[in-house]
Amino acid sequence: MDITTSEKNSVFLNSGLNETSFSKIANGLNFMESGILVRFNLFENNFQFTPWSFSGTTVRDDLVCFEGEAFSGRTALSVLKSNNETEIVHLTYALNKIFSKAIESKIELPCNGLGGILFNEKISKKNSSIYQIEALFLPENLFELFSTNADKKEYAENQEFWQNKALASNNAHIFTQSVLAYYSLTKIFPFMKLDTQERQEDIIDSNFIKIENLVDSIDENLAANINMGFNIDGQYERDKSLIDSDLLKTELGLNDDGTVNHKDRSELSKEELEKRIHDNQKHNEKKTNRKRFFKRNITILVLSLIAVIIGANLMVKKITDDLEKPSAKNLNPRQTIELFYTGMHEQNIDLMKLVAKSKEASNLIDMVSTLYVSSTLRTAVEGKNTNLAPEVYFSRPELSTYYIFGITNFNIDGEFAHNRMIPKTRAEIKALEKNGMLSKPEGPLKETHEVTYYRILKNGAEEPFIVSKVSDTVTCEYIKDQWYITEIDETVSETDYYEDEFKKDYEEVAEGLENKEDCPQIIRQLRPKYEWLPDERAMFDAVLVIDAQKNFKVEY
Repeated sequence: MDITTSEKNSVFLNSGLNETSFSKIANGLNFMESGILVRFNLFENNFQFTPWSFSGTTVRDDLVCFEGEAFSGRTALSVLKSNNETEIVHLTYALNKIFSKAIESKIELPCNGLGGILFNEKISKKNSSIYQIEALFLPENLFELFSTNADKKEYAENQEFWQNKALASNNAHIFTQSVLAYYSLTKIFPFMKLDTQERQEDIIDSNFIKIENLVDSIDENLAANINMGFNIDGQYERDKSLIDSDLLKTELGLNDDGTVNHKDRSELSKEELEKRIHDNQKHNEKKTNRKRFFKRNITILVLSLIAVIIGANLMVKKITDDLEKPSAKNLNPRQTIELFYTGMHEQNIDLMKLVAKSKEASNLIDMVSTLYVSSTLRTAVEGKNTNLAPEVYFSRPELSTYYIFGITNFNIDGEFAHNRMIPKTRAEIKALEKNGMLSKPEGPLKETHEVTYYRILKNGAEEPFIVSKVSDTVTCEYIKDQWYITEIDETVSETDYYEDEFKKDYEEVAEGLENKEDCPQIIRQLRPKYEWLPDERAMFDAVLVIDAQKNFKVEY
């Protein structure tokens, strides 16, 4: 018996348990857990998302099943495995639209594989070109629990092949969208191992065949977005789908009247397809083995790094004094804000902590701390600085594939602010205090300022520039003997810029210059199109930073 079935308007979720076994776990189940029922017309955006739950249980073929009223249909998995190409195309397009709409509208869909989605499509009686879609996302926890009672292969096909177990919410749906598009176009799963741990390891190592190597003439942007969906992580939750529905519709050959005309591309024989898969898997295996060597030895590398850091800290403590540490005293509110965002830009959480007294500030410190630890480990493994500030990256004409993090175009109340502020040391503050020269506020002890900047993140080769346009309302309060940041109200809008497109524009500008390595001039000409690029002062700062790092023999 299938895990999910329907008869007439009744939906059944098979527990795989007889009445005696079911009674032993019944008290721990949430019978009223909600799923989501979605209705809309295929070529329209008239979505209706409605909470749905099972109404009770029944016994079918000696096994207990959850039962509820919805519609008569088939699981999305059974449609996808059928030989009806029109139904498969309609299903793929419909589910992609549902996921995208839910993500953008902040609607929490259950994170199910396609075995946990009931699907039905019917043609309107009034208009034969209107395809009415019904999709039921079963309650997530109940479906996950009972699908594990199936055999390993059935469980994988219904649930796990569609999921990255490390992701949740929007990021999980984006991964599922990529699997769905990949399977519909190639008829294979990107990650096919039945063992959960082995498959998760493949996901982490990006051990899959890129779709452009299996589907000839596929749209480049669509292929890049499908591949990117397998590489997202849980560092932050995305608020926009990667796969554009219109691009997918064109690639699937779906017409506005519902007919399907397959895209004109060379058809591969079974033998040719198998050879491509074999060759790509062999190539991927070599790369993956190198990655896993480092993963197997990461404990030794980390312990060595910790030993080096501890040793260095002990030496520093012997030859330096607590008085050489930075101090946030004697700063006004604007300078306090500059110091906090300098810490963010330079991944110096100690600077950020000097002035942070709010939950929002602590969250930003945690984000920067995570990035810093990742960068430090990569530096230990790869032997070079792998997390560059944006202005340093764009001051290097070859635009190599480094990780990037930092902020650009930093303004406070609409005026330029500096993101490389150098505060006074405790020794200097102590001297000012001794001479009675410390300043104290004469006006209000609480101020609010508007801060704007772009936060740039790039996670290495073939990854886009993730550009977050940030507007912060920052509240500062004078507590005891210095100003602190006590509240940050952050508004963020995020855009991805693809590396290939940027490099093309960069090289076109460079070709028109007498000095093709005049990075500040190239960036100056690109700034009208890419407003998030570092400003003039930042590019000047980058020259000083690079020179200083060369003196300390930091390899790039």
